[in-house]
This record gives sequence, structure tokens and C-alpha cells, in this order.
Amino acid sequence: MVIPTRDRRDLLHQCLERLADQSLSASDYEIILVDDGSRSPFTETISGIDARYLSQTPSGPATARNRGVRAATGDIVVLLGDDILVPRDFLEKHGQWHAEHPSPNEGMLGMIDWPAGYLSSSYMKWLDRSGLQFGYRGLEPGQALRYYHFYSSNLSLKRSVLREYPFDEDFRDAAFEDTDLGLRLERPGFHLFFEPDCRAEHHHLYTLEDSCAHRRRVGRAGVLFQQKHRSFANFKWIRK
Repeated sequence: MVIPTRDRRDLLHQCLERLADQSLSASDYEIILVDDGSRSPFTETISGIDARYLSQTPSGPATARNRGVRAATGDIVVLLGDDILVPRDFLEKHGQWHAEHPSPNEGMLGMIDWPAGYLSSSYMKWLDRSGLQFGYRGLEPGQALRYYHFYSSNLSLKRSVLREYPFDEDFRDAAFEDTDLGLRLERPGFHLFFEPDCRAEHHHLYTLEDSCAHRRRVGRAGVLFQQKHRSFANFKWIRK
């Protein structure tokens, strides 16, 4: 498990508590937490979990994930967000999928749900339907996915792939850094498959104001993505 984090102590604590209560033996997985310049770094000890804590000056999740991957010793890397809470069989399902798909050119995307009650506001209902956050609507179990479904909040692939194709650290925001990697992996023949039974919950309640700020960061990252992939990307919505 590689988890970048910044200034989400309470959610991170819940995330780690869930990871400490997995159906797998604790000796079967490792958790690498990379603190991306939190104002108050997480220093708590979670019972039943042996996590490695790394820290860096604020550089973005792309840099944090690369650092975590370099420190990882397992053959499979599960990418997770610090605001994602998982069920007890989460890591077991990732492991089973890779046991059945040993090729380094294959990875798995799990399902991300909103927690109960999150869709009570009209804005959250719209955000869910829009696909701006996660575009799961219409996906079928086992479906081969395109690069734009490379969501680094519940996704696993072989460590060797991430060592050869790291995240582009020019992306400093939590936007388009995973889309960029998905595209760069797709070109040499990597395939990502959807496994909806491997579920997780995204505990991030957005307001309209939150989303406006997030969309500004997305726009900034989108400009960078378009600059790096000019022959491919042509985003009509980008205005410098």
C-alpha cells in the first residue's frame, strides 16, 4: 500500500484503522505513508499496523507516490488515497486478482463509492452523476479500461511497472497526474481492468465552493497535460 497524505489527520487515522483490520495476515502486506508537507505530521501509532512513514516538503501526490514505490518491497502496489476507507477483504481481493493475472501488463481498478448520506445534497448528487470526480457509470465487470479511468484511489499494479514508468513529478496537484500515467502506460500495451466487487468509500464531502477551488487546480493540471500530449489532448474547456 502506498498512501500520500497532507493535513488529513482524522481521516488518515480512520483509513489506517481499516487497513489494520484486514483479512490478510499483517505479515502479508506493508503500508507506506508519505507525508507531503503536512502542517502537523501524523505521528500516531495504530494498534495492529506496522506502517512506514516518509516525509517530504510539499511536492504533490505524484512525487509522494514515487517515493513510496521506491521504498516498497512487495511485488504488487495498491494505490490508495488518505480519504479512502476500505472493507476487511479489500487487500485480499487485490491480491487474489493479481494471482489470477500475473502479467506485469495488467492492473486492476476497484470501485469507489460515496458513504451513506453523502448524496443527500443536490450538489453532491450532481457531482456523482457528472462523472467529474469518478466516471464509473456504464462500466462492466472485467471491462478493459482506457487511460482516463486510471484512478489512483483504488488501483493496483505490479511494482516493476511503476518503477519503469513512475508518475510525472511535474504534476504538483492532485489532478491529471494519474491520467498522465494511465496514458503513458496504455501506449506500450498496459491493460487496466475493472473489478467492481473490490469496493472502497471516498470520504470527501464537497461543497460548491470546494469544487470551484478543485476545478481551478484541475484546469492548471489540464494545461500541463495538454502541453505534454499536444498530439493527443485537445481540451476545448481550457482557457489560459
